[in-house]
Order: sequence, then structure tokens, then C-alpha cells
Amino acid sequence: MKKIFKILLSVFLLSSVAYAKLGVSKTNEFEKIVSEYKDKYKAKEVIVSIVDEKLGETLYLYNEDMAKNKRFEPRSTLRPILMAIILEENLIKEDEKIYIDKDGYKIQRCFVKDRIGESYLNYKQILKLHSNVGMVKLGERVSKYQYIYWFKALDINVSNVDFDWYKRGKVNVLKANYFLGFRFLTSFNDLMRIYAQLGDGHNSIFKDETIAKIQNILKEKVGNFNVYKYNNTLNLVENKRYVDKYIYTSFGVVKNDSKRYTIGVMMTNPQAEKNVSKSARSLFNELVKRLP
Repeated sequence: MKKIFKILLSVFLLSSVAYAKLGVSKTNEFEKIVSEYKDKYKAKEVIVSIVDEKLGETLYLYNEDMAKNKRFEPRSTLRPILMAIILEENLIKEDEKIYIDKDGYKIQRCFVKDRIGESYLNYKQILKLHSNVGMVKLGERVSKYQYIYWFKALDINVSNVDFDWYKRGKVNVLKANYFLGFRFLTSFNDLMRIYAQLGDGHNSIFKDETIAKIQNILKEKVGNFNVYKYNNTLNLVENKRYVDKYIYTSFGVVKNDSKRYTIGVMMTNPQAEKNVSKSARSLFNELVKRLP
């Protein structure tokens, strides 16, 4: 009787921070891993979600309230999705290369810079190398109506997106902001839902050809799974200003012959002395290795 009570108590305590359909043993295993990584990197908060796309169920969700309610600018987290839009609209040729100026790219009064240096990049390299200039130049090719169509198709809340570009005379500045993931808000759960669109076999808004191209850019092998994830670093915002604190994220699709998952990891303001930039991706990979 005492043993049953301890199990029930354990599950109840876990539910305060995690939602799981993995069974007590696997849930405890994932809880231990997440806690270890949170302590290792001294993160202020961690959010983790694992969705079984074939079952259509959330298997594991750590920090459920934050995943649902915390809203932030997605910024570079959305780049694989935005590149998929470019491909869907045939706005770049397969062999076309975009010039990346070593001094950056000026849009009216704004300046966008890269750390890449002067180069010519195709769309695969722009996405792989996180090129700000490349993404902005491609974003300029997207029309107002294409933005509206795709934002609505992705169920991104467009009520806080200013599409009234032409009256304000700032078309390219706003396009640059939107294509870098600024000026609109999403939640962690929103990003999980959006990234699921990159899974083949999913009822996706993107063509299979587009999904295959994005997957080929992001592909890596972790354990028994093919992983298609994108890692990002975002500045925190405090009092409407970007500060020297960071959020590290990894979102992506994970699959093998019989299973397919969407996984997201977010580490907020880790304070460890080294390797904090690898915090989210390392936890992501560790969870993949232990997937059922």
C-alpha cells in the first residue's frame, strides 16, 4: 500500500512541472535528465516538449504553464519555416547565390550585419550559416499578400503584425523585421506546432519537395534517429530593451522508420561558465537518445 502511495505521490509532484504520457519510469528518467541539465547550465528556466506526431499526442511537457503563456519574438527560431515559404513561392533558384557584403546591408536607416564576411551564398548556406543579410534579402522578395497568406496558414497571430506597410513608407524595414522574426509574438507551443509542419507524412501546408529540401539542410544523426533541428540564440528583453542575457533554443523533427516526433527545448539565461550556447542542443540530443 505504501509503495502504491509513493508512486501516486511521485506522479502528482511531477505534474506540477511536467505533463507526460510516457509512464512513470520513462517520465522519471526524462525529469532527471532535464533537472540535471538545468543545474549543469544554471538556467533560470527550462521548457521541454516532445510530441508523438504519429499518435498526435504530447508525450512529455516540462514547464507546461510557461510553454503555453510565455510570449516572445521568435526571431531566428523561425528561419527554417521562413525559408520553406521562399521555396514554396519559388522566390529563389536552386543554383542562385546571394551576395553577402562584409560591411553589412543597409535598409533605409537600418543596418543588418553578418559574422560570415564577404561571400556568395545559396539558400542552403544562408539557412545553415544563420546569415542575417541573406535572410533579409530573401525576405524583401516576399509580397505583403504572401506574408499575410503564410502567417495565417501557420496560425501566427497577425493581430500584432503591422501589415500597413505602404502607407508608412517603410516596406523594406518591416519586411526585414518580419523575416528576422521580429515585431510579432509567439509562444513555445506555437513554435512546436509550426515546426511540426516540417515533418513528412504530417498534414503539412508545405509541399513534400519543400519539406525534403529543408530536412536535407538540417539533417544530422543522433542515436537511432534522423534529426532535423535548428539551434538558436536569442537576446532577452527587459524593460523593452535587449540585454546581455540569452535564451538558447533547439526545435526540430526527429524520426526513424517507425516513429516521428517534434521536439522543442528552451534554456533561459544559463549562467554556467562555459558551453552555455550548447545547452539547449545538448539536452535535445540527450532526450532523443532516450526516446521510446
